[in-house]
Amino acid sequence: MPIYYDNLCREFTDQMKIYSPPERYYEVLCGTDIFVETWRCTNNEEVSITYTEEQAEAGQIDQLRLEMLEKHNTQLNYLISHTVPADAYAQIEELVKRGKEK
Repeated sequence: MPIYYDNLCREFTDQMKIYSPPERYYEVLCGTDIFVETWRCTNNEEVSITYTEEQAEAGQIDQLRLEMLEKHNTQLNYLISHTVPADAYAQIEELVKRGKEK
């Protein structure tokens, strides 16, 4: 079951609205023990930023994004997908299931 994050409603969902702009949703994917953000940039490139849970807790994500932007000489436009560790993905799946029950 694909899971998306709706930036407008600020919630996880398993359905995307038809004809919505691409920046409204990003897909949440299940990965290993790292996080991967895939962004669409202003020059129409896709850029991926990889980090660990320790880096996230230490507040290093913004610095990693800045370094990637300088390397590619571009700006972030919108998030395409976010890969999260399996345990976090399981928690998100549970949120989506509980949301459907309401």
